[in-house]
Amino acid sequence: MVAERVPQEEPRRGVEMRLELLPGGQKEFVLSAARHSALLGGRGSGKTVASIIKGFIYAGTHGKAVGCLTSPTYTQLRDNLMPEVDRRFGEAQGAMWEFRRADMEIRFANGSKILLRPAEDAEKLRGLTLAFFGMDEIAVGDQFESFIVLQRCLRQSGFHHQGWVTSTPSYKRPWIRDIWQHKRNPRTKKPL
Repeated sequence: MVAERVPQEEPRRGVEMRLELLPGGQKEFVLSAARHSALLGGRGSGKTVASIIKGFIYAGTHGKAVGCLTSPTYTQLRDNLMPEVDRRFGEAQGAMWEFRRADMEIRFANGSKILLRPAEDAEKLRGLTLAFFGMDEIAVGDQFESFIVLQRCLRQSGFHHQGWVTSTPSYKRPWIRDIWQHKRNPRTKKPL
């Protein structure tokens, strides 16, 4: 996936971004309007990048939306997710968005924001009111409770709610297989 800067006549007004998505699963995932979509792929297949782009597209086109992007731990947010944000959208920082480290959030010029949170402690995700969320590497640790908590946070009025996940496939976490492969509730085993 490529995010590149398209110059404006007056740079102070902002930076326009043009995104070119790779064909196939990544493009389908990024453009999906499904309430809960998943991108499962091997290491280095662009899952984190796809989730970031999906979040930036949502926040950039839905003014005042509040979203949340998670990684399994704070360290992974810092070392994996934020460097990808800088790589893909760094030139637009200051014009289109800004990173507020103290709040761990990305604020957009249109009033939207993306909260950056570790998913390792579901209790710290409770109480949010979100239009969207994206969880990266859900097979790391046990993030099922965080997924359930974030689903319940999709309640910001006036928005099409979406929650998506990315992961390297793992059969250690049967809830992932239940939801996205077998299309059944992990707790009751009834069809979704």
